[in-house]
Amino acid sequence: MLAVIGGADVYELFWEQGYDAFHLTRVARAFLPGGRPVFRELAANRTPEEVLASHALRPGPTILLDAAAEATLVTWQP
Repeated sequence: MLAVIGGADVYELFWEQGYDAFHLTRVARAFLPGGRPVFRELAANRTPEEVLASHALRPGPTILLDAAAEATLVTWQP
């Protein structure tokens, strides 16, 4: 099972105020047909990382959470 708290509407409320940190978790093998995007600015040719960078956030180191699932965590900060 996979659950995501927040969602585009909630995450985007903070663009103007700014984030102290945004924790982006990725699971390379996960696919959610008909799922909702993390940000409304996503498109077939734009990644969550590109959206975060466009809002003046920079990535920290990649932390491997689960090698078998290829799950990673990157904390983005201003």
